[in-house]
Formats: sequence, C-alpha cells, structure tokens
Amino acid sequence: MAKFCKQKPHENEKYIKDTVTDESTTGKDNLLAGFIPLTAVAKALGVSKRTMQRYHAQRIGPPCIRIGNTFLCRIESVHSWLISREIAPARPRR
Repeated sequence: MAKFCKQKPHENEKYIKDTVTDESTTGKDNLLAGFIPLTAVAKALGVSKRTMQRYHAQRIGPPCIRIGNTFLCRIESVHSWLISREIAPARPRR
C-alpha cells in the first residue's frame, strides 16, 4: 500500500498548483490546463514514480491519459481517487 505523505496537506496542494501553473503550462489556449504529470502526483503523495506506474498498470491508481511516454492525470480525478481510498478507522476490540 501507499505510504502516508510526510508533508502537510496544504504543502501538497501548493506543490500541485505550482506544478500546474508553472511557466511552461500557462497561456490562453493551453490544452493541458487542469492536468498534472503522474510523476508530480507521486511526489505530492510521497511515493515513487514506479509505484504510481504500478498502480496504473494494476488499475488501482487514478485515471490517466498517456501521451507518448508521459502520463497525465486530471487534478479532479486525483482528488476523487484519493477520496475513494478513504477508509473508516478500525473499531477497538473488546
């Protein structure tokens, strides 16, 4: 399973926003607005790129689009995927 992220949640969100809005992805007619590379998702979650590739291959990761050798994920899809992996705390034993 995935390791818990060592960063605070607000730091991860800032990293994702910085990745999506860097100089190479800004512009009016940008087709890739709202997408983030799978490597950036891995970094934000504190797991390796290979782990995210394995999740994708096993179809347990966030939905992605492949363009050449680059995997891109919609930010909304990553958020939905994270919410779907939420689990309830275990009940204490008696």
